[in-house]
Amino acid sequence: MAFDYKSWRNGFILIILRLACVLGLGLLAFSLPNATSNDLVLFISLYSVLFLVTIFPAPYTARAIILLLMIYAIGTNAILAWGAVA
Repeated sequence: MAFDYKSWRNGFILIILRLACVLGLGLLAFSLPNATSNDLVLFISLYSVLFLVTIFPAPYTARAIILLLMIYAIGTNAILAWGAVA
């Protein structure tokens, strides 16, 4: 039996998204009391997108791009909120 790379890749991204949903829920609950209103909107909307892309069927490329864009958005928000510390 040959190794199916596409099946493994889809399963891997799904496991990563499920872990991100579980860990993200804890981080969301931890950050809600201290977050600003802009951060609340960003965090809740990002978590909603993460949850939806994890639950509903989507192509691998869409799941991977959304995961990377979410990490980029959180990092950009942190740099804009705290400033670039050298």
